Amino acid sequence: MLKYEIVTDFSSCSDWIIGVKGKTDLNLLKNLTLDIPFISDKDFSGEAGKEFVVNVNNKRFLFLGLGEDLRFSTVQKIFRQFTFQNKDRFNEKTGIIFLLTDISVTPLSRLCEAAWQGIQIGINNIGSWKTIKKPSSAWESANACIYFYSGEAMQEEIKISLHKGNIITNARNTICRLINTPGNYLNPSDFALAIEEIGKDAGFKVQIFNARELQKKGLHALLAVGQGSKTPAILAQLSYDGGQKDQKHIGLVGKGVTFDTGGISIKSSTNMHYMKSDMSGAAAILGTFQAVAKLRLPIKLTGFLPIAENAIGSQAIRPGDILSSYNGKTIEVIDTDAEGRLILADALSYLVRNFNPDMVVNMATLTGSIVGTLGNHAAGLFSNNDELAQQLIAAGNESGENLWRMPLFDAIKDDLKSDVADLRNYSGLPTSGAISAAKFLEEFIDNHPVWAHIDIAGVAFDKTETTQLKAATGYGVRLLTEWISNL
Repeated sequence: MLKYEIVTDFSSCSDWIIGVKGKTDLNLLKNLTLDIPFISDKDFSGEAGKEFVVNVNNKRFLFLGLGEDLRFSTVQKIFRQFTFQNKDRFNEKTGIIFLLTDISVTPLSRLCEAAWQGIQIGINNIGSWKTIKKPSSAWESANACIYFYSGEAMQEEIKISLHKGNIITNARNTICRLINTPGNYLNPSDFALAIEEIGKDAGFKVQIFNARELQKKGLHALLAVGQGSKTPAILAQLSYDGGQKDQKHIGLVGKGVTFDTGGISIKSSTNMHYMKSDMSGAAAILGTFQAVAKLRLPIKLTGFLPIAENAIGSQAIRPGDILSSYNGKTIEVIDTDAEGRLILADALSYLVRNFNPDMVVNMATLTGSIVGTLGNHAAGLFSNNDELAQQLIAAGNESGENLWRMPLFDAIKDDLKSDVADLRNYSGLPTSGAISAAKFLEEFIDNHPVWAHIDIAGVAFDKTETTQLKAATGYGVRLLTEWISNL
């Protein structure tokens, strides 16, 4: 596993990457006592992603342009892309220097953290089922290490940032492996085992409720979604206690459909192979628990992951069926492909009624409608609380996992009225799909005053520079961990 160290000189290695902000004066290198000959603007502009190599006294210095935008997400992306494209060019011990005229806007510690996260993501390989493996790069060797250059005054701050970044990226890579795992290797039972292993390693409690226990508890909507599969639905309860007096209590819920055929309202075959990713919400909540527990943040978390496979079988629910739910409301099934809101409804009700957290956030790949609205650039945020919404948006801006707040128009409740049940799971209308899904969930939070729903359908599984087809992005882990850290 790639390691990192912080150093105050250049003796650790012969390969150095020098990150340069835009038009920074390269004469600053003289202050670092590096005997590098003068480099003109014509040789290297500092433009984002541009490279220039100089070999001096048996050391190689690669100048990497960062451009003028030094936001965390931008720097991370530059190093992520650079690492994927160039990881075979470097020795197993490589150093990183940031050459900046002004670090007041973006502290050096944040730049180091962004670079470290980008490198870790860039060397990540998703080809677990390939029979012929690519040779490992030097950065994947047992002795590989990235050295971050810093003066003495900044070392402690950089150490803290790198520690945090390392934990968050490990959690992100963990959930990406789960999301990229195909449905024949990750059914609800397999997912439950993975959750238990991660909880044991990270230090949070896990309790799994099987179908028989869910029946006794009355989580009928969750059970109904999974009844077409040979592997019944389960509910995973995650618990973490930071051990501090008067700590906030946050409730988290994530959609965990391990594969979504659409049920009897079957999906088109065009992109159905991507439906292994329909548990990305649950994975993001799981990764958040892993990161928070490893960081030992002073917070109390209670999480519920409703997990099911939406399959087609003789027992599968049908359009027109009427389901009961944990909070007692009856639901007419209009579309069996609107299954995520059914399992979330039971989990949200169970969380709020039995644990009454201070704040509730759920995350789900819920609607194609939000993709049509926001594309792959941001997740849709729906909230009944302005303060919570502002906190989450700020965390998204900080983490680079963007949110865009959407409305919760009460008028859309009329679209969910049913003639034969308390409400229906799908309006049947070609408009306002993401909003009506959010309004459906709102019916199951028992009027909790601090709730947010995050629809990540467009951002959880997307094109990446490391894959030919779409793959997991790990969206949500950094966002929620930043939000919790800020609390």
